[in-house]
Amino acid sequence: MRADQRCRGTAALTARENPDSMLPLDEGGMIHGTARAQPRFAEVHPTNLTPSVAVLAVGLWTAAGALLGEAILVPVTEVGSLASAVGWMSACAAYFRLQPAASQRLLALAGMLVSAALVLMKLLPFVPGSFTWQELVALAAWLVAGLVAAFRARGAGLQGSMSRTEA
Repeated sequence: MRADQRCRGTAALTARENPDSMLPLDEGGMIHGTARAQPRFAEVHPTNLTPSVAVLAVGLWTAAGALLGEAILVPVTEVGSLASAVGWMSACAAYFRLQPAASQRLLALAGMLVSAALVLMKLLPFVPGSFTWQELVALAAWLVAGLVAAFRARGAGLQGSMSRTEA
């Protein structure tokens, strides 16, 4: 069984009633790209029909977080809040670029400004609630992990996504 077939099986388990509901995630290669980059995570257990390796990996990460406590959870969640603000800003910018009606563009611009303020609040050291050095280390680690994953994907030929005709 090919990695993309295993991944499609995982998507079908996630959206039992309508497996095609997972297709929008694949437009950026999120589902099939991950399966090709790390095929072990896409393997479906023959009896339980679940992605057992992925479930075990998430379980180990969760246990590590619980055992390490606030020392690891706080920096990771703080970086997650920054990532959420960047994601919100990206969504607002994408909507703004669609050139909706003027009132909707104004709302998108307001969303971009608010999310930019949230990002700056975390990054500017003189603002109360900004990142501590531990949180900056966590941010740097996530950025490095993302860059490594991006370069590995580029090297593996995962630049584009699969078309729906290939799926």
